[in-house]
Amino acid sequence: MSIPAKRSIIDFDRKYDRFESEYKKTLRLEDKLSIINEAQEIYFENRVDVAETNSAVRNDIRKFERKKVLLEEFDKQENCDIYKLPNEMFRLLRHTAKIKKEGCPVKEVPIIIYQMDDIDRARKNSFWKSSYYWEHVLADEGENGLYLYHDCEFEIISVNVDYYRKPKEIHAPSMTERGNYVDWNGVKREKDQDCEFYQTYQFRKIMNISVLIARAEGGDFPDYQTKLREVLQDENLNF
Repeated sequence: MSIPAKRSIIDFDRKYDRFESEYKKTLRLEDKLSIINEAQEIYFENRVDVAETNSAVRNDIRKFERKKVLLEEFDKQENCDIYKLPNEMFRLLRHTAKIKKEGCPVKEVPIIIYQMDDIDRARKNSFWKSSYYWEHVLADEGENGLYLYHDCEFEIISVNVDYYRKPKEIHAPSMTERGNYVDWNGVKREKDQDCEFYQTYQFRKIMNISVLIARAEGGDFPDYQTKLREVLQDENLNF
């Protein structure tokens, strides 16, 4: 289920037209969609943060959760294996690796992700380092993906992860005369992409944030951060 991309533009215009702004006159369709997509990102990031402690919110964004995704191996180095993370990934949730040691059975063990500053110290500590017997693998995230440190103690067979994927960007090239446009990423868009947030209250909040961003960029909303917090916290708040 989804909400048509055209409705995103129509609702944005309807809400934003209530306010007098010179900036409004210069907004192209691509500009409006850029603002709407920024609002969607802000809303989604907030929902992911809240979902960690709120089961109802987690249910709301369950469609964006990917489970047991097998990662592709990117490279093998002397002390670590690198696994490519999906481009669509927004945030890792759970992660496990299957490992084996000569003469021992295969185990599925948790991956413990460290910050770059801490990973070297952890690898040198006999209690913290990756271990077949203690059943964990140390890792950190880098430019090429997830770096798993086996330090020649065992072999990594595979890596599975659960994660939240990013919502798809909203696009509406059908609303242009020529039926296409080049977006803010330099990509030519020729097919509409609807809003994946289909619940009315979710869509309403994204629209409210969009108008807030537009007003802030137009220079007539100096207290943007305060108002944004109010919009995110109050499901019933409308402009």
